[in-house]
Amino acid sequence: MKKLLLALLLSTQLFAVGVLSTIGESEQDLLNSLLTGLKLEHLSDKQKEEFYDSFSFSLDKDWYAKWNSNSTASSSKVGEDDTQFIDLTVIDENRVYNITFIHFSDKKQLMVAVKQYVVSDSKTVLKINSEFKANDELEQKVDKDHYAYYSKKGYMNDKYIYVDGSEGMVVYSQMQVLDF
Repeated sequence: MKKLLLALLLSTQLFAVGVLSTIGESEQDLLNSLLTGLKLEHLSDKQKEEFYDSFSFSLDKDWYAKWNSNSTASSSKVGEDDTQFIDLTVIDENRVYNITFIHFSDKKQLMVAVKQYVVSDSKTVLKINSEFKANDELEQKVDKDHYAYYSKKGYMNDKYIYVDGSEGMVVYSQMQVLDF
């Protein structure tokens, strides 16, 4: 019985460590830099995983990341503020992601705002626009010749359509708040 309990305890600990240890070196470096920039190094492994999940989808392909933060603005009063922010841009072969993190340390919350910019031909974008129009979960807020805006009812989740000539773009926008 003691061996079984010991095995269960060790397997649980290995699983918690294992999830973060499966991240590639570049992803781990990015994760650590973001945690340091937001002053969140103290998070548990489970909380770090939750944080990583808030942006890991942007790292599926060959990617490049650049960010600005409070420390970028270190010569201003913002650089010394308790509220920490990072504005992360990730680019890959299919789209551009803009992910903004704002850590409200006094509230122990992190706001994560994600925008995905996808460029395509106007025919594809107009087809996506038709799908948005038919989706009962989305409320169309604006419908103009060159653009449209939809919002998911009851969520911080928006979709934008832009078409100009033969080209178009879809922007997916969502926000979430994580409690730390």
